Amino acid sequence: ESTPVRIGSGSSWSTASAGIMHSLAIKNDGTLWAWGWNGYGQLGTGYHKSSKSPILSGASFGWSQISAGGFHSMALSSSGNLWACGYNAYGQLGDGTLENRNVMIRIGNKLEWAAVSAGEYHTLAVKRNGTLWAWGLNSSGQLGNGTYIDSAVPVQVIVVNDSNNDWQAVSAGSTHNLAIKKDGSLWAWGGNTYGQLGDGSNEGSPFPVWIDRSMGWISVSAGVSHSLALKDDHTLWVWGSNVYGQFGDGTYDSINVPVPVNYDNDWTLISAGENYNLGLKAEGYLFAWGSNNKGQLGDGTTISSNE
Repeated sequence: ESTPVRIGSGSSWSTASAGIMHSLAIKNDGTLWAWGWNGYGQLGTGYHKSSKSPILSGASFGWSQISAGGFHSMALSSSGNLWACGYNAYGQLGDGTLENRNVMIRIGNKLEWAAVSAGEYHTLAVKRNGTLWAWGLNSSGQLGNGTYIDSAVPVQVIVVNDSNNDWQAVSAGSTHNLAIKKDGSLWAWGGNTYGQLGDGSNEGSPFPVWIDRSMGWISVSAGVSHSLALKDDHTLWVWGSNVYGQFGDGTYDSINVPVPVNYDNDWTLISAGENYNLGLKAEGYLFAWGSNNKGQLGDGTTISSNE
């Protein structure tokens, strides 16, 4: 489909997350649903049969957050328990093994988690005490602990010369991550081949780097080779690769520092896909731009758009 289609027949959905070939969603009653390809058990149903329509996953109520990674799934309960299933070759589930799981398994043993974001082959999560943790693939330093060693258990993300563990929002991309502290500062680390960290260079970093030395950031979304972020004045900023028109500025020129999208100040929700973006404005209008080779912009065509 190259135009939006409604999933299910009701209007009872509260949140959703898309991975590479599977999707997750939570209903208003707190149940977790999954659909798409299930080769690694990422639907969490106990078997590996794929599904073209939503099927119940997790077999319980009380789910509050979800994040679909490349081929794994992370889900957070309202009580603070973190669960995972799917592909685990790099330890991205965080259970201390490299075994794939086709049912949800609990990560850690305490009601301690506040936010989670699944990347392509790694995972980020914030604890209720404000500390930030990462696990899985670390070939580009995306675990943020100063090493390039994979980890199958959570390791703490470390900011050099900064002991303030007050993380609030995180987004895991393919090889890089974005995160916001409670003071509104924006941080990035991991791979930077396309300038997706936004620090003015194309050098990667295994530690978080303070981006733009500015405050007021409230939301982030990491794509594969580009980044999106929203400020408290509802301006939208983008940086990294622009090969597919991800900047929405009518050009294909990549930039390694944050630049505003159209200078509009009414953006409310954002999401970066592989090479495209979705943005919701205050009036309720939904916009899409960037690559459209599979109809991902939802405009009924497969023509990409750089504005």
